[in-house]
Formats: sequence, structure tokens, C-alpha cells
Amino acid sequence: MAIILVQGPEEILAERAIATEIEKIRSKDNQAVVSKFSADEIEPGMISDALAPSLFSQSRVLVIKQVQDVAAECVTEIENYLENLDPDLTLVIWHKGGVKGKGLVDKLKKAKAEVIPAAEIKSSADKKSFVQSEFKKNKRNVTADAVVALVNAIGSDLRELASICEQLSSD
Repeated sequence: MAIILVQGPEEILAERAIATEIEKIRSKDNQAVVSKFSADEIEPGMISDALAPSLFSQSRVLVIKQVQDVAAECVTEIENYLENLDPDLTLVIWHKGGVKGKGLVDKLKKAKAEVIPAAEIKSSADKKSFVQSEFKKNKRNVTADAVVALVNAIGSDLRELASICEQLSSD
């Protein structure tokens, strides 16, 4: 089906992007099989097994998180798959960024992967924009002063900011 590359270190944005891609597949096929792996749990052969065509021609999603930390043998398994894509499989890969694993990222892009950014949110302006988008996502209005107060009170933890925005939106 597709190759999705989530690129960037911001965990909450990466997790949301992955969840959105899974939802897209499941909206078309609620029987789709989803397999998720983190780099620290992958051993050689696991990726090849997960990438092997299904005997039942069902939709599948394979998520590989933190691919920059995957062993070289496992990277080779992914690269081999890129040469013979399965139309029933959506491959979702999260790369946190940096030089480590860049060769695979380049190959994914060459294979026409859809790239979804998960850029790190550091600046105060970016955090404010994030808070505003959280309220907008929840169909709520928020004043600029309230956004500043939230960012100043909570700090830089985006999960906490998102959680507070969700809680305030539902109250």
C-alpha cells in the first residue's frame, strides 16, 4: 500500500502521526492486522517475518519505531523489502533524526515514502502554537494570555501541555 516515514524527535507528534496512519488503514479495513516494534525489541528475522506476504491477502500495517537504533541486519531486511513492496502492507517507520540510520531514510525517500515531520518543539513561540492548535483541535477558543499562562505554568513537556489542553477543553 504505502511507505510512511515519520521523521523527527518529538515523541507525541510521532505517536499521533503513527496512530493517524493506523486509523486511516482501519477505516478502510477494520480487520487490518497491526504489528508494532520498537528498536530495542527487534531481533534479526522479525522484520522479514512481519513483512512476508499474508496468506489471507488481508491489509496489514507494520510500525517500526526508533529505526535509527535498529541493528544493521534488520535494516537490511527493510531495504530488501523496499525492492519488492507488498500491496497489502503499509510500512510506517519512525526515525528520530540525526545521522544514525540516515542511509535507510534516504532509501525510504527514494522509494517515495510519504514523509510526516515530527520536529522538536523547543521555542516558546512553537509551544504557544502547539497549545493553540490543541485547543483548535478540540474546537475551543483560547486567548493569547491563557496560552502564555499555560506554557509558563507547565513548561516544555508537550504531553503535559496536550493533557492540560484536553482537560480544559472538556471542562
